[in-house]
Amino acid sequence: MDWKFWFQRKKTAVEEKIEELQMQIAEIDKKNDGVRDCLDKILEGTRRVDENLWEHGEAISKLSRLQYKTTQELQRKLDLLDETVRGMEERQRQQEEALHRQRIWEAQRKNVTDFCIRWVDDMDALCAKISENSQDSWYQLLRNWQEQLLLCLETMGIKEIPVLGTSFHPHLCEALDRVAADGDKAYVPYEVVDVIRRGFVFYDGTILRKAQVITIKEEEKEE
Repeated sequence: MDWKFWFQRKKTAVEEKIEELQMQIAEIDKKNDGVRDCLDKILEGTRRVDENLWEHGEAISKLSRLQYKTTQELQRKLDLLDETVRGMEERQRQQEEALHRQRIWEAQRKNVTDFCIRWVDDMDALCAKISENSQDSWYQLLRNWQEQLLLCLETMGIKEIPVLGTSFHPHLCEALDRVAADGDKAYVPYEVVDVIRRGFVFYDGTILRKAQVITIKEEEKEE
């Protein structure tokens, strides 16, 4: 009788222990369920983060491609601008060199022109002292040299102003003196009868030097 009571009491303690264990297991399962829910939420959050990262990564990739394309286009325009600037600088350099050569040529031409004109003046002065009717070979030699100098001036675009025998024109001539007309000869009004110093003009009409001349003195008409 006592043995059965002890066994029943012992069994009850075991059952209590089992029940306690079952309750602990249930509690653990409940906690595990909570952990699982947390894990599921973490996984869902991770998935969303991955999706966001993928979306942002795609946007970043597009932005990177756009930035690269924009950079390439900007570099192309900069290269084109640099090439244009270099071309302008080269043309400016060539223009400056051409202008420098032009100035040198003009200075040299002026020196040669002045030299030739002085020689023509000197030869005119020498020839004036030698009679044209003279058979002096020097006279012919001087005239030949003078013609060569005049041809040299023409090659540089300069020619003599033909004023002898024409009416005096103040734009072309400078009158040094006036002489009375020979009654037996017909003259044009204010005719240039002698050239003391030749005048010269460029081919474009620009006066280089006026001619110094002597003209006919016009008689005053009686009223």
